[in-house]
Amino acid sequence: MSSIKKIAVIGGGISGLLCCYALAVKGFEIILVDNEDFRDIPTNDQRAIVLSEASKIILQSIGLWQKIQPFSIPIKEVWVSEKKVFGRIKFNANELGLGALGWSICAQDLFMIISKAVLEKPNVVLKMKRLFEDFRTSENILSLELVDGSTEQVKNVDFIVGADGFDSKVRRKMRLHVTRKDYNQDAVVGNVVTTVKNTGVAIQKIFQHGSLALIPSGDYHYTFIFIVKKGFFKNYYKNKKALLDLIIELCGFPFGRYCSLEVCHDYSLFGSKVFYRHLKKFALVGNSRGTIHPSTAQGLNLGIRDIDELISLLNSDENFYNKSKVSKSKQFLSSRKSTEIFADLVALFYGERYLTTNFIRRVTIAAVATSRKLRKQFGRIGTGIDYIAR
Repeated sequence: MSSIKKIAVIGGGISGLLCCYALAVKGFEIILVDNEDFRDIPTNDQRAIVLSEASKIILQSIGLWQKIQPFSIPIKEVWVSEKKVFGRIKFNANELGLGALGWSICAQDLFMIISKAVLEKPNVVLKMKRLFEDFRTSENILSLELVDGSTEQVKNVDFIVGADGFDSKVRRKMRLHVTRKDYNQDAVVGNVVTTVKNTGVAIQKIFQHGSLALIPSGDYHYTFIFIVKKGFFKNYYKNKKALLDLIIELCGFPFGRYCSLEVCHDYSLFGSKVFYRHLKKFALVGNSRGTIHPSTAQGLNLGIRDIDELISLLNSDENFYNKSKVSKSKQFLSSRKSTEIFADLVALFYGERYLTTNFIRRVTIAAVATSRKLRKQFGRIGTGIDYIAR
C-alpha cells in the first residue's frame, strides 16, 4: 500500500477531472484545485473527441467506461489519402483483431460524464476559484491564492499532480525545461450533418494547403477538422458555404449529401515538449506534460496514459526512478516519447509542401496502403495497444 494518502490535483479540465476520479477510485484522498469552477462552466462543446482502444481499457479499469460507452461511436475504419495522388490507406479494426480503432464521443458529453463521476466521490474535496501558489514539500503544505488575493493553506498534502495545461504553474514549480513549437498552422473545427447514417468510417484527406479529417460524431453527424497553413482561412472560415464546398471537393459524398454545417472553434496550433521526470512529490499529466499536433488525435489519450502510469507508480510504493523490467525497446515503442515522435512526423508530412516531403509522404501512403504489416504497425501506435500489452 502506498505511503501517499492525500493528493492535490491542480486543474479542472478533462484531464484533471479524469485524474481526480481515477485516483479517488484507488482510495486516495483528493483535493481538486482550479481557478474556475467546472460546475459553472457552460458546456456547449459539440466537437468529437476520439478515445483510443488503450484509453478504453484504462477507463474500464477504473469503472468509467460503462458510463461513457452509451454516448460513444466505434470507429472501425480510417481512410487516409491525398487529393489527386494514387493510393489510399484503409486502417481496419479487424486487421488488429479489435472491435474498433477508437471511440468518438462529443466533448460536452465526455465532460459531463466525468464531472458527475467526480462529484459522486466522497473522498474528493473541491477547492474551486483558487490558484496554485506553492507547495512546501518539507512541511507538506499546499498554498492557494483566493480571488481576493488572500492565501489558504492546506496541510498534510503528500503529493501534487499538475493537470493545469500548457502554461503549467506546477511544471514551473518543478523547474522543468519546456520548448514551445509553432506549427505555423491554424485549425478550424465544426460539425456537418449528412443524409446517410454513419458506418464507423473516419476520413483523413491531405491537400495542397493542409489536411481535413471527418470523424463520426452521431448517427448523421460528423466533426470536421481542417488543419491548414497559417492565414489560409483568414476570414474564410466564417463562410459556411465555402467550407462546405471545400469538404465536397476533397471528400465527395461518401456519407450522402451534406445538409448543414456549423463552425465551433478556430485556433492556431502550438505544441510543447517538456524535459520531463517524475519528482518524489510531483507529477504532470496531459498538456502540462507536453502537447502534440492534433492530427493524430492523441492529446487526451496520452493524458489518460499519463494517469494510468501515475497510478501504477503510486500504488507500487517505489520511488519514481526505479526502472521497469520491460525491455528498453518495448518501453520505447509503448512510451509517450514514441507517440510524440510519430505525431511530429505526421505533422511534418501533412504540413510541409516541399519536393522531399511530398515524395516521402506519397511513398509512405503507397507503402502502407499495400503492406498489411505496416498498417498493423501504424495502427498499433494509433490505438495505443502496445502500451496496454506492456
